[in-house]
Amino acid sequence: PLDIMVRLVSHPDYWVEDIRSCLKEELSEGYTPDGRRGFFHPDRWTFGQKLRASEIIGRVQGVKGVDHVKWVLMKRWNDAAPATNEITDVDFNEIIRVRNNPDFSEEGYIEFDIQGGRQ
Repeated sequence: PLDIMVRLVSHPDYWVEDIRSCLKEELSEGYTPDGRRGFFHPDRWTFGQKLRASEIIGRVQGVKGVDHVKWVLMKRWNDAAPATNEITDVDFNEIIRVRNNPDFSEEGYIEFDIQGGRQ
């Protein structure tokens, strides 16, 4: 499981909470409203596959109302090491997981710090 933080800037015409909701759907373990797999859907990942910040940035940039992404920081959940913009220590027998359920943060969590937009 990973702990991910994404800081982004919203377009001034969009409500921050609407964008947050769309981002949670896009980067979920399930499916988006239009039937696509969420970014962290288990079928998108294979053993030992790395996750790069640019992959998350690309998916976030595709959400309507997102102006730009400032940064993405990632680390293993509950790891003392500082967060980086790339997870490099995915073992051959591990699969990245981000469930994004606040009741089960030990199964991976992503947080969005949205600046700008309508409040």
